[in-house]
Amino acid sequence: MKMHKIEVDEEVYQFLQSKAEPFVDTENSTLRKLLLGSTSSVARGEFGLEFPDIPRRIPDGLGHILEVAYLVSKYSMDRTEATREVAERHNIMYPTVADKYARQLGKSAYDIDTMLDEPGFLQLKRTLEEKYHMCSDYINEFFNMLES
Repeated sequence: MKMHKIEVDEEVYQFLQSKAEPFVDTENSTLRKLLLGSTSSVARGEFGLEFPDIPRRIPDGLGHILEVAYLVSKYSMDRTEATREVAERHNIMYPTVADKYARQLGKSAYDIDTMLDEPGFLQLKRTLEEKYHMCSDYINEFFNMLES
């Protein structure tokens, strides 16, 4: 989705901050909620978002990270929106999903955003293969599917 830069005065900025969920919302997601009543920029059809089929043998942590990457890739969501969608899908809290790619991988939100911005997600793939080496075949298969 194409993004545009806007400038706001201090009073408007303070208002946005008062409406944002700390460490979760971006300026865009806060404005989206206030103006459009929506937390996601993805148009939802009758059946909602499409998610990849992740085998049951894959650990939940890895599965959640892969779903976030999938939504970023397929729907051009940012990490925050994708994390929120994954949490909603699994009926878990946002921080539970964020913990999978932050604390469990030892990465900051900035690190993850950088990995998700990289074409082909090469660094994310390497990081996941190091952490979940027993699932490296599936990780390769998943990222190959994203590229096709």
